[in-house]
Amino acid sequence: MRSIRTASKEADRRKDQPTTSRRFSPECPVEVQKNVKKQPKFLPMGKGVPLAPLHCRLAHKLRLAIYEGDSANPRQNRFLKAAVRRVTEQGLSMHEAEQIINTYADTRTTLHRQLLQISCNRRIFLICTLRSVLTAELKSRLLPLMRSYNASFVHVMHNFFSSATIEAIISLQTSLDFSDLEGSITRDAIACKAQGIEMVDYETGAVNFKCDPSELETVLKAVTAKGYTVLHTEYTFKAKRCIKLDEREREEFKRFRTKLSKAHDFDKFFDNVAPQDIVVENGPDVISADAIVKAL
Repeated sequence: MRSIRTASKEADRRKDQPTTSRRFSPECPVEVQKNVKKQPKFLPMGKGVPLAPLHCRLAHKLRLAIYEGDSANPRQNRFLKAAVRRVTEQGLSMHEAEQIINTYADTRTTLHRQLLQISCNRRIFLICTLRSVLTAELKSRLLPLMRSYNASFVHVMHNFFSSATIEAIISLQTSLDFSDLEGSITRDAIACKAQGIEMVDYETGAVNFKCDPSELETVLKAVTAKGYTVLHTEYTFKAKRCIKLDEREREEFKRFRTKLSKAHDFDKFFDNVAPQDIVVENGPDVISADAIVKAL
C-alpha cells in the first residue's frame, strides 16, 4: 500500500506532463502540439514587395496604353502603337502582344467574370469564365448539350491549383504615403483581404493584388473603395492531376468544347486534360502537372 507522500509525488509528476487521453508512461511520453493559429499568407511588414514577372509587366504596358488611348487599335491609339514597339523590343513576341490586346479589349468592361464549373464523364473537369452573368436561363439553355455529352454542373475547383489577380494602378483618389510606397500598398492589401501582392510598375504605380477566386468580387470592391483604378482581373487554374484521353475521348471532348465556345457567354476554358503530344507508354491514366510542364 502506497503512502500518502508517495502518492503525492506521483500526482505532482503527472501534473507536470502534457495532458493526453492516454495514461502517462515514462517510457512513452506524449508530445502535445501547441494550438498555433494559422497566419494568413501576407507579406511580412518591412520586407520589399516582390516584383511581378517580366511577361506580366510587359502585358501591363499594353493594357495601360489601351486604357489611356481608349482604343485597342494601334492605328487609332498612339499610346498603344508606342507600347507595342517597346514590349516587342523587350522580348514579347508580336503574337503574344496581339493576344494580350485582344483579350483585354474583349474583357475590360467586365472586370468580375463569373465561373461555371463542369464535370464531363466524371473524370474530365472544366472551368469556364463567362462574359455574361451566370443565370438559370443560361444553364437551362445548355442542358441539352450537357446531357448529350454526359456532363453536369458540379463543383470541381478543388481539383485545380487556383488564384485570381487584380491589376490596379494608383489614382488621385488613392490615399498613400509615397515616402513608404511598398509599406502603404502592403497595408492596403491586408485591409482588402488580399492574400498577396506584386509590384508591376513603380512609374505608373501598378500593383497586382492576389486572392482566392471565390474572394475576387469581395477583394475587387475593397480595392476600388481604396481609390485604386482597376485595369484588369484574371483567373489562373492549373490542374493538380492531368488525365490522358484516347483518340475517341479526345475528339468527343473537343467537339463538346467547340460547341460551348460558340456561345457568346464563354470567355476562357481550363481543364485537366493532358496535351495531345505527351505520350506515356504503359503508364497510368493520370499524369502530374509537373510532368506536363517538363515535356513542353
